Formats: sequence, C-alpha cells, structure tokens
Amino acid sequence: MTSLLHRWTRKVWPRTGAARRIAMMELIDAVGYGLFLAANTVMLVKVVGLHPQQVGWGFSAAGLCGLAVTVPTGRLADRWGARRLLITAHSALAVAYVLFSLVDGFPTFLAVICLVGTVAAVVRPLRETLAYAVLQDAQATRMRAQWLGLCNFGFIVGSLAAVPSLLFDSRAAFVAVCLANALAQCGCLTLVCRISDLPKHVPAKAPPDSSTPR
Repeated sequence: MTSLLHRWTRKVWPRTGAARRIAMMELIDAVGYGLFLAANTVMLVKVVGLHPQQVGWGFSAAGLCGLAVTVPTGRLADRWGARRLLITAHSALAVAYVLFSLVDGFPTFLAVICLVGTVAAVVRPLRETLAYAVLQDAQATRMRAQWLGLCNFGFIVGSLAAVPSLLFDSRAAFVAVCLANALAQCGCLTLVCRISDLPKHVPAKAPPDSSTPR
C-alpha cells in the first residue's frame, strides 16, 4: 500500500519549484471545494434554514455568473497578466467565503454564492495560463494531466473532512467550514505570490484546452 501511494505521488506531484507551487494550489483548492460542496449543500438547509429548491437556484445562478465572466476575464488576462488576476481572484474568494459565513437567508445566500461562482469559475483557466507562462510547454501539458489526479484526491479529502461538521450540524460548524475555505484561498494566494520566476507581465497564452473538468 505504501509503495503504491509512493508511486502514485511520484506520478502526479511535480518536482520543480514553480510547478510544485501550482500543483499545491490545485490540491488546496480541490480540498476546499470538496469541503464546501459536501458540507454547505446540507448545512444551508439544516442550519441556515433555506429550502432545497432555493439552494439549487442559488448554485444554478452562480454557474451562470461564472459562465458569463470567462470571456471578459480572458481579455483582462491579455492586458494585465494571468498572475495578477489570479492574485486578485484568490483574494476575492477569501473575502467571499468569509461573507458566506454571514449568510442568514436566501437574499444574502444568492448574493454571496453568485460572487463565489463568478470568481471560482476563472481560477482554473488563469492557473493553466500561468502554468504555460512559467513552464515549458511539455512540462505544462504534463502538469495539466497530473491535475486531474490531484483534483480528484483533494475533492475526496475535502468531502471526508466535511463529515465532522455534518455531525455537529450547528451554526458554529457552518462558520468553521466557510472560514476553512477562506484560509485555503489565503494559502493559494501565498503560493501565487511566491512564484517569482516570472516576467513583469505574463501574457495570457491560452492552453490548448482549458476546459478540464473540475
């Protein structure tokens, strides 16, 4: 078992500095995302008091908001650089998850989940663009293949981490989940800022296909 885990880690975990930081961002983001979905879809009903249909409407609206900002974000990345926008995105997500802990009804839920959906939708494309900007094309392409394994592993870990919060089923647990996601985004922000081997402006060279499923 240990040997199998070691071999799997060697296959999905990059060895160079910038690639390793980007991979760590992907893993942290996946853990937080798994925790958020597994815990909050239930706690929004049991703790906040929303109707299941309201939760579904909110997540649907968030998805539409995310779809609407992908093209404008690409244009902004062409002008300002992927790294700068990624720093902004992780900062905004950290604030959004803190605001999520204050949700007390459908109007506030709808506003905050749309903010989360809008910003979260651009993180993966920006991360891929950053990878192609700081790594050689072959290395960046290999990393995109590795991301799927890291994303699946992180999502499983996050979903399992949601179990204690669901057992407590309290407002405090709901707030803890939201703040844990905010801390995860702060961790990603720190990693982006530590990628220093960049030109002053990173052109947003689009990867071959940025539609990798989350």
